[in-house]
This record gives sequence, structure tokens and C-alpha cells, in this order.
Amino acid sequence: MKTIKTLYHKYPITGTFIVIFSILGIMYSLRHNFSLNSLNSNLLIEAFGAIVVLAIIAWITGVDEIKFSTVGFRYTFKVTWFIIVYGLILAGIGFGVKIHQGAHIHHPIIITLECIIFALCIGLFEEGLYRGIFLSSLLSKFGGTRKGLVFSLIMGALLFGFIHVYSDLFGFITDPSTFSMEALNHMIGKTISTGVFGFVLSIAHIRTHNLWGISLVHGVNDLGGFLIFYLFDPNQSIEAIEGYVTTDSLGSFSIYGFIGETIIMIPLVIYCFRQIKEIQLPQYGMFKEKWSPISVVKRKTYY
Repeated sequence: MKTIKTLYHKYPITGTFIVIFSILGIMYSLRHNFSLNSLNSNLLIEAFGAIVVLAIIAWITGVDEIKFSTVGFRYTFKVTWFIIVYGLILAGIGFGVKIHQGAHIHHPIIITLECIIFALCIGLFEEGLYRGIFLSSLLSKFGGTRKGLVFSLIMGALLFGFIHVYSDLFGFITDPSTFSMEALNHMIGKTISTGVFGFVLSIAHIRTHNLWGISLVHGVNDLGGFLIFYLFDPNQSIEAIEGYVTTDSLGSFSIYGFIGETIIMIPLVIYCFRQIKEIQLPQYGMFKEKWSPISVVKRKTYY
């Protein structure tokens, strides 16, 4: 185990790609080989993913990185609050569309509580994996210069955007009949909007060194979408929720939603690029530095 850890610290980017695709492969296999597609099943799978990712982070850098802390929460919500509000507004509109279509709500209290836990698990899993591990692996190589920092942020955002549509892209390759311009528009819109969202969260993470704040923001941002689907059908598959090829009115609506989300985030991206100038260098991430919320208090890297 010590040898593996040494190799991981020596080749963090290679090791991280192995970790990412191994975890995603296991979770994909669990869903498809055992037909685990209900809300309860998806919740358990995402909880498993979150626990594994947090354990890997603790193994790499120690438990301080994963200890709950509110350090930097104010800054994190300052740069993301209107993304959350926009997402909740879209969810409200989507909810209205479903009601207008005559859909019926199932077990609202229980489903809502399960969706909240599900969203928080996804937030911890994805932020721990993409901001905690992958971004740090890039920073370990490029975080010594301002250009290297920008490169790491952009590459992290691109991977985060791509990982949300790769299954659809793979579907087009294996079955070209599934391709359509609507599907392509969904993929492009989702990739851009998700990538920009990931870029903003990466800035917040570097400024605060706190996974919990960005995980909470991520979870709240996803919660509205989960409620729309699971309140009306608790047995929806995760692909149906995250998929970009839909036949109902929400399909076309979501394209405009992605476009709108990207547009409103342009000023935020400009603001975040300005924030890069204020980030103290070097920022080598948790593979080479002791990253924790306490460390930013000492370095005063957030406000």
C-alpha cells in the first residue's frame, strides 16, 4: 500500500485517471449489471462513491482535508448564489410543466428527503473526485505559475463537462441511429454549462481549500432536477435524469435552460478570471501541499 501511495504521489495525473475511470466503471456496472435504477438504489451507489472518494483523499493527504468545516462558505456562496437561484427557477418551471402534463406526485415527503440526501452524496462524490483529486493532480504539475494555474482550471472544467455527456457520445458511436441535432444541441449545451459551473467551483475550492462548501452548492444545484423526475417517477433511471435525448416538452426546454445558464455565467467567469490574479502562488494541491480549510486561514487566501 505504501508503494502504491508513493507511485500515486509521483505520477498523480496518471493515477487520477485510473481512479476516475475505475470508480465510474464500478458504479456503471452496479447500475447496469444488477438493474439498480430506482431512487433508493442510485442513492446507495452515490453514497458508496462519495465514501470511496473521501477515503482516497484521506489516504492521499490526511483526514484534515475531509473534516467538515464552514471556512470559506461565505465566499463560495458569494460566487455561486445566482447559479443556485437560476437552477431552482428552472426546476420550478419544469415542475409546472409536469403538473400541466397531468403527472402525479408520489410520496412527496419521503421522496423529497431521499432526493436531498441523494443530491448531497452526488455533490460530495463529484466535487471530491473532480475538484479534490483531479484538480489537485493538475496543480501538482502546473500550479507553480499563473499560466499553469489557468491551464489546470480549464482542463478540469473540460473534463467535468465531458464526463457528463460521454455516455451519450459513446451511444452515438455504437448506435448511429440515436444521433439527432436535438441530441447534439443537448450535449453541447450541457458540456458548456457544466464545464463553466465546474470552473467556478474550482476557483472557490482553490480559494477556500474546503470541499464541503462546493459540495453543498453542487448538491443544491442538482436537487431541483432530481425532485422534478423522482417525485413523479421514483423508478427513473439515472440515465433518464441525466440524459439529453428526451421526447417530452422538457427536452426542448432544457436546451434553452443550458443556453441561459451559460449566458448568465459569463459575468461570473470574467469575475473568476480576475480572482485568479489574487490567488497566491504556488498552488500545488493536496498531492504536494497540506490542503485543508485551516491552511487557508493561515495563508488568508479567501475572504
